Amino acid sequence: MFIDVQNQVWSNPTNLSATALCTYSIDTNAVPYTAGTANGAKNNIGDGEPMAFVMAVTTAADYSTGDETYKFDIVTATDAALATSLTTIGSYTLAYSLLTLGAVIIMPVPAGAVVQRYIGLKYTGGGTSPLVSVTAFLQPLSMIQRQAYYTSAIVVN
Repeated sequence: MFIDVQNQVWSNPTNLSATALCTYSIDTNAVPYTAGTANGAKNNIGDGEPMAFVMAVTTAADYSTGDETYKFDIVTATDAALATSLTTIGSYTLAYSLLTLGAVIIMPVPAGAVVQRYIGLKYTGGGTSPLVSVTAFLQPLSMIQRQAYYTSAIVVN
């Protein structure tokens, strides 16, 4: 897994407590789509090499009152601040029990998703105190490494 400042969308760590757009957006260099033009092709970031946002939890999610909700959207816009023509292309609502310290959450970009020039993440917290700290970046799915530990079937006497 390669982590670089060029593919980070939330720096390390970013404290989230309410609705927030990512600190940085990824510039896909997509040109606006214009029907009938050779150079105005749609930018289908979900086609070809599958992509995903990888989010690492640096401070566990709060669930002190029991009504907290945690939602992360993959969004696209025509400007780097993700303020103009903001469109959601993927949505992930996560249980607080998944957002433990050190957890790695993988949110694939939907196949066939047509993005505007910029892509990033949006957090929407609900309830009394939806606090969590994360760092996140965009990565080809094939470069994401997950470790799994299994109990051994070998008995040593």
